[in-house]
Amino acid sequence: MKRALLEELQQARLTKTPVAVVTRLDDCAQCLVFSDGKTTPGLSLSTFQAQEVLDILHGARSMMLSEDKLFVRSYVPPYRLLIIGAVHIAQTLSVLAVECGYEVTVIDPR
Repeated sequence: MKRALLEELQQARLTKTPVAVVTRLDDCAQCLVFSDGKTTPGLSLSTFQAQEVLDILHGARSMMLSEDKLFVRSYVPPYRLLIIGAVHIAQTLSVLAVECGYEVTVIDPR
């Protein structure tokens, strides 16, 4: 990955902006695709390919594009779970949610 692309990817992850890295496996050309449809230079995508990448990004998945030898790696911010009330079940649920990658907030009015 080129340095400029890596820096832009790191900035997107710091600001919790959903972004996908698209890599053509034949020559390792790469580009970033943001959730608003903006792409970085480096790899030209057709309209159909760009829409497929956006669908993969919105689904928070990583996968190969069919028949194009393009691999899409999605980077999305963690899902959030708000738990109202710090009761016994909230303790277990919060630990389980953190292990599953959720960002947990427990809200208790006490």
